[in-house]
Amino acid sequence: MLWVDKYRPKTLDKVIVHEDVAQNLQKLVLAGDCPHLLFYGPSGSGKKTLIMALLRQIFGPSADKVKVENKIWKVDVSFSLNFFFQGASMLM
Repeated sequence: MLWVDKYRPKTLDKVIVHEDVAQNLQKLVLAGDCPHLLFYGPSGSGKKTLIMALLRQIFGPSADKVKVENKIWKVDVSFSLNFFFQGASMLM
């Protein structure tokens, strides 16, 4: 096990770097209302830590078995797209 994984906070109340975000996520868990969430930030900013702590709060220890994938989508932008919009004028 990597050192960073061994000492990673396991619950939202143990997170100390992003306390405000962790408290808001804790409120969502307590309310039972967890909408779609988007986590963003530079590498090493704590996104995975917050997500795994959130999943543990919701699903318990079985959340550790979740497979985390990171996919990078590359799009060829060497071509141009043309969009044609046709509108109808309304006669009154």
